[in-house]
Amino acid sequence: MAFINEWVEENDEREFAIPGYNKTYTPTMWTIDDERDVILFTYFRGDDYFPNLYKFALVVKDEVFCYKMSRTVTDENIIWKGGFGSKDNNIQYTEEADKLFKEALKVYGHSGSPFDEPEEVVVIL
Repeated sequence: MAFINEWVEENDEREFAIPGYNKTYTPTMWTIDDERDVILFTYFRGDDYFPNLYKFALVVKDEVFCYKMSRTVTDENIIWKGGFGSKDNNIQYTEEADKLFKEALKVYGHSGSPFDEPEEVVVIL
């Protein structure tokens, strides 16, 4: 199965402990691959100072990897860019986690909504 964007059904709701985040987080929508037990969701979406900053949690089985990314929308595509400091906690990041993150973020697209139209997505970590 591949990643899909979906609303979290009431019977599927889960709380996640995000490293460095002061409380547990329950997403209302996520990008999920049920077969591989991988979930991507945002737990922070910009503010007045950093309107294009997004913080993502990638849950692989029970391990949570956190990423900080900026979003740029152009006429041709959506660009998600990380870089120095984009990996947001002290756990060991693996190539597999980064690969899954990129794959999920390309499906997440503009906002992770199931109603998003498919667009060209570029991910730079």
